Amino acid sequence: MAFISVVPGLSLPSASIVDAIYPIGVIYESDDSTPPNVVFGRGTWERILGVMLVGVNESDPDFSAAGKTGGEKAHVLTQQEMPVHNHSANVTSSHTHTAGTLQAASAGSHNHMAPLTGGASVNVSSGGVMVYTFYSSGASASTSEAGAHTHSIGGATGSSSGGGSVSIANAGEGRAHNNMPPFRTTYMWRRTG
Repeated sequence: MAFISVVPGLSLPSASIVDAIYPIGVIYESDDSTPPNVVFGRGTWERILGVMLVGVNESDPDFSAAGKTGGEKAHVLTQQEMPVHNHSANVTSSHTHTAGTLQAASAGSHNHMAPLTGGASVNVSSGGVMVYTFYSSGASASTSEAGAHTHSIGGATGSSSGGGSVSIANAGEGRAHNNMPPFRTTYMWRRTG
């Protein structure tokens, strides 16, 4: 086997053997930072910096040929990439409700008619004295006239969690997240000439 001497005292394979083992396009990896052209005394090499190698996969468009690049060291999620999620909110302000009838629009005196089936009826006078009156069947009776008046009803009061507008504060900071698999660093070169 023929050898060449690049460094005094160090014998290396001849140029033809180096070219056979490390042709143009080959990638050389080492934990030693000495460039391959110094180690082998031959070739032009470009340093590969800060990327991981992925095997070619012709059935995957992202990896279908040698020399393709892509990927990100860190990535900020877009809206389409965020997981589907929801936000809940509560309205905590309390309020009360009151209700009442209004005075009749006619506000005049009036009476009510009622058919009688015969027999006695009871009238209660304003003084609280009961008066019995007998009517024959088919007759009718009316209440005495009354002036304008109103009716009031009790309205429900208490707390409620409904109504009003709701504002939901933003969360998160939108920073990029680490996007790398586990790795081990080494020196890499690709022979270009």
